[in-house]
Amino acid sequence: MSIRGIGDPYAFRRLLWLLLGTVIVPTALLAVYGVYAIRNTRAAVVQQQRRMHETYLRLVAAELLEAIAEIDQAVHRAVPGCTAGRTCTVAQPGAGPVWVWRADAAPPPAVAGIGLPTSAGADTVWVTPPDEAAPVGVFRVGDQVVAWRIDMTALQRLVARAGEERYPSAGSFGL
Repeated sequence: MSIRGIGDPYAFRRLLWLLLGTVIVPTALLAVYGVYAIRNTRAAVVQQQRRMHETYLRLVAAELLEAIAEIDQAVHRAVPGCTAGRTCTVAQPGAGPVWVWRADAAPPPAVAGIGLPTSAGADTVWVTPPDEAAPVGVFRVGDQVVAWRIDMTALQRLVARAGEERYPSAGSFGL
């Protein structure tokens, strides 16, 4: 009868399979599981940040629309004090120059080339000039046509200040 020892090929194979089954395979599986867990965690964090960004952008868009509506109302209130054919100023941050002219007259040179709408009404119609980024609001009051330009820098400051006051945690979004 022979004694099996470490040098025996059968014992070595049994030891190798035991080592593979109890140490190496579970370690490899845990490593693969860890990689997938890290990837899924990263995807969850990215998705959460995307939702936070979308929420913040929706809130800022609402602030922006509210600010533009307030500026538009201020321009509507200031128009009766303006005379046709002259540039009028409005004491409201975000409102740029305001031009008033009679509906039967030609528009001022500053707004002549932007393609003004011909429809009459007290609602503001927005026109984007081809050469400038700031849109122009146009509306009619009686026999007068009014056009006014948004002051984008003042509007940006106004919305940024309102966003910081109302949504202080937005700084953690990385915006």
